[in-house]
Amino acid sequence: MPIGRRAVATLALLLGLATLGTPAGAQPVTRTGAQPVAPATSGLVLDTPTAATLTVDHPSLPLRYEVLPEVVDARVVLRTLDVSDPARPREVSRTLIHAVTGPRSVAIDGAGRRLYVAVRTNTHVLDLQAATSPVLLGRMADYMIRTHEHVQTAVVDDAVLGVRDLLVISSRLGGGDGCWTGTVHVYDTTGALQDTPVDVLESDVPAVAAGTPCPAPVLRTDGAARRLSLTWDVSAGAAAGQSGQMSPRMVRRDHVPYDVTADYVALVGVCLIT
Repeated sequence: MPIGRRAVATLALLLGLATLGTPAGAQPVTRTGAQPVAPATSGLVLDTPTAATLTVDHPSLPLRYEVLPEVVDARVVLRTLDVSDPARPREVSRTLIHAVTGPRSVAIDGAGRRLYVAVRTNTHVLDLQAATSPVLLGRMADYMIRTHEHVQTAVVDDAVLGVRDLLVISSRLGGGDGCWTGTVHVYDTTGALQDTPVDVLESDVPAVAAGTPCPAPVLRTDGAARRLSLTWDVSAGAAAGQSGQMSPRMVRRDHVPYDVTADYVALVGVCLIT
């Protein structure tokens, strides 16, 4: 994990783990009753970011969101389509998004409240309260991310912490076979945190041998131990994290203290949308 604000916050939390519900000196607990959930797949173009239209479907409504690849006057177009009749999609609205380069990826949260569009220089956040007319709220203002190449969302249901919405942003793409490189940043966007996402974990993408599937991040919470883990899995889409032990398909697992209290949020810090 890179040295920076996350390492400082993690050290501070480790020194006070007893206040988070974990006995001092206890070993991290990585097995959880909550079902581990891999971030949802979203549109992704590796080498030619302006070559394809990126799409994502609303989780509960017959709506599809398309980000067109063309950049015109430093803008890209987000189209909202009514797909009640899949054979005849109907455009219902258009939203302009600032972009110096073509869009990289698009994702929607599990509740259908927020849409995220990565355009390399930043990740745009759109409100979906009126799902047919997305409203641009602003950009993720996080100085730790130099490039925004890939955005994903995940929903983790924890017996202690409840349902948590997580956002994953990858800072770079490249490397062998088009695999991710660089660092991923995980944010808690649950409830009111959708407006002030909390940067809860950072993890460097592990290098893998030639011919190995690209490692994918799998997130797990352990509410009883107040911990969040990210496992890098190379099983090429297989259900990951079913065992509490490392397996050959798991390249590395990172752990950090994780909680939902106001004190934790204040200590870790939030990312503003500007």
